[in-house]
Amino acid sequence: MVVWECEPTNSSVVDGVYTRTHQVLEVLQSWLSVERLGRLLVVTRGAVGLAGEDIIDLAGSAVWGLVRSAQNEHPNRIVLIDTDTVFDPTVLTATTEPQLLIRAGTIHVPRLTPTNTQQPTTPDELAADFGAGTVLITGGTGMAGSALARHIVNRYGVSHLVLASRHGESTAGVGELAAELSAAGAQVSVVACDIADREALAALLAALPEQHPLTAVIHAAGVIDDAVITSLTPQQLDTVLAAKVDAAWNLHELTRDLNLAAFVLFSSIAATIGGPGQGNYAAANAFLDALATHRQATGLPAISLAWGYWQQASAMTKNLDDRDLARISRGGIVPMSMGEALDLFDTAITVDHPTVVAARFDHKALHNSTIELPPLFNNLVGRSRRRVNSNPAASMSALAQRLHGLSAEEQHNLLVDLVQSHVATVLGRSGVNDIDPSQAFQDLGFDSLTAVELRNRLKTATGLTLSPTLIFDYPTPTAVAQHIAENLSGIYTTTSSSRIEGELRKLENLLETIEVREKYQVADRLRVLLSRITDRHGTSEQIQAATTPDELFRLIDSGLSD
Repeated sequence: MVVWECEPTNSSVVDGVYTRTHQVLEVLQSWLSVERLGRLLVVTRGAVGLAGEDIIDLAGSAVWGLVRSAQNEHPNRIVLIDTDTVFDPTVLTATTEPQLLIRAGTIHVPRLTPTNTQQPTTPDELAADFGAGTVLITGGTGMAGSALARHIVNRYGVSHLVLASRHGESTAGVGELAAELSAAGAQVSVVACDIADREALAALLAALPEQHPLTAVIHAAGVIDDAVITSLTPQQLDTVLAAKVDAAWNLHELTRDLNLAAFVLFSSIAATIGGPGQGNYAAANAFLDALATHRQATGLPAISLAWGYWQQASAMTKNLDDRDLARISRGGIVPMSMGEALDLFDTAITVDHPTVVAARFDHKALHNSTIELPPLFNNLVGRSRRRVNSNPAASMSALAQRLHGLSAEEQHNLLVDLVQSHVATVLGRSGVNDIDPSQAFQDLGFDSLTAVELRNRLKTATGLTLSPTLIFDYPTPTAVAQHIAENLSGIYTTTSSSRIEGELRKLENLLETIEVREKYQVADRLRVLLSRITDRHGTSEQIQAATTPDELFRLIDSGLSD
């Protein structure tokens, strides 16, 4: 194992977020660039906490969000640990959990737990929390911000509202929104303001009328720029962090002396579970969760709502296709209607906890034992689930038994069918008949995220160590099936000759990747080897009659080492 200590910096909170997420991204990409034995241990101190604890390392919290996504994309390769003392790697001998919190020598693990709530507080009581002053909604002209604006006006009687967004009144549909809110009895101001710009936000707050002071903040702004960890760039990381981290910290610092009644942060379940392909978004929202915890610990109002998937399309979700929706559903999360989301908002803001996951879960999917879910979900399932890919040797042995006794053609067909079935699942297709095994993955509609998911599923199904670049090295389902066959050849091959054929095919593939000049050098080397074999054992016909395949491999090995 390799231990990487994520040390705090002396910079400001926001600068620390950028510095340390950049550092850990570089470490992750280096670690994941090749298949390695062992695990990477990322260690923080005070980046997460037990219930009631303060978060003292907010930048480290963003690191946790980023690494959670890496864990999801690359299962069993990385462990996250937050400790209050010098870290002792031997603690890992007692657990296989991917995320650990160590306090006073005791190991704690994260679990999602259903919230026990009483009947939601009445609208009149909640209206008192928002007060008679002004409510500021950042991202107020977006889908979620607009929905919340309508909701708090109609349900809680908010009478003064500021909707801030980067484009302000030039946002499509904002005129109709303002007119609707005005008709409901609210005085609405729509302003163009980048909340990540501290001076611009300070000016916005200074312009609020004294007779209607700011009493509540709902931070609903955000952007996405998705990429898997191995291809995520620092620029993509920065773009997403700015809208969440910079803006939230500005709101925190500029309003903490204003005696707010409510400070609501719109986070995402991506931060909680480590959304695959959303490492930057998970990092940004994990910071929001930590900030809410920190504010509550210091006596300030705050709640961070880790939203699940809203059914209504927004600027961030409008490009999701059937394949994306199928992937989200396989993770146990199902879309929620606007009404369901607003009901969850009403309930969540009455919960006495700084972070709440507001999402709908598909309990049938959660109980499906063939789907890999992190231990985080164990309490929702009601029992401890066996990790499906925890025993690669068992998976490999099971597949070998299925292949044993089959002809070479039958083995090939079985493996092609195996690959096709997982391709169909990943792409949300109806079945194997919908997948042409000779068609390139790129033409089938694969992207970097579906490539990662397919590779992980095949690792689980076969027990093999498969390269992160699997579908690029073997660009069709048939080629992947052949690659799996060659890797399993020593286990299930019914004839030694097919093993030789597999080794020769590997050599052919290798030769295709080298330069012409090097090919001539290899060819000369092979001629020398062939000459030695013939000199020692006669012609190819004589070798075939006198030498077993295993002996031939030993002979080739000795010849190459001369």
